[in-house]
Amino acid sequence: MEIIELIPYGEENAVKRKWLVRRCIENGLVDADSKDPDREMRRLIHKAREKYVILNNSDSRGYYRPTKKEYLNAKRYCRQEENRERSLKKSRKPVLRFLKQCEIEFQDRETGQTNFFDLIDGGG
Repeated sequence: MEIIELIPYGEENAVKRKWLVRRCIENGLVDADSKDPDREMRRLIHKAREKYVILNNSDSRGYYRPTKKEYLNAKRYCRQEENRERSLKKSRKPVLRFLKQCEIEFQDRETGQTNFFDLIDGGG
C-alpha cells in the first residue's frame, strides 16, 4: 500500500493529518514507535507529490486529491508554494553572503583554496 491510496479525491472528502497518521500506522506505512510519526507521514506525502497532485490548502481542511472542478484550488495551492519558495530564497541570501565572506577570509592566498579546518576551528 502507498499513502496515495489513503488520500481521497475532492476537497469535501479531505482527511485530517491526525487521521492520516493513524491510517499510515495501521497500514504499516509509518512506525508507531518512531520518534515523530507525523513527520514520517509528511515525508511520505512529500515523496508522493513527486508523482501525484495532493493538496492541503492553508485553511487546514486536510489532504485531498483535486478533481477537475477544483482547478482553482490547485492554482491557489501552486501560488502558495511559489510564495513559500520566494520567501525561503530571500531568507537564505544573508546566509549565503556570510558563507562567501568566511570562504574569502580563509582562502589560501597562494593556492586559492579554502582551508575548511580554519573555518571550523577559528572562525569565531
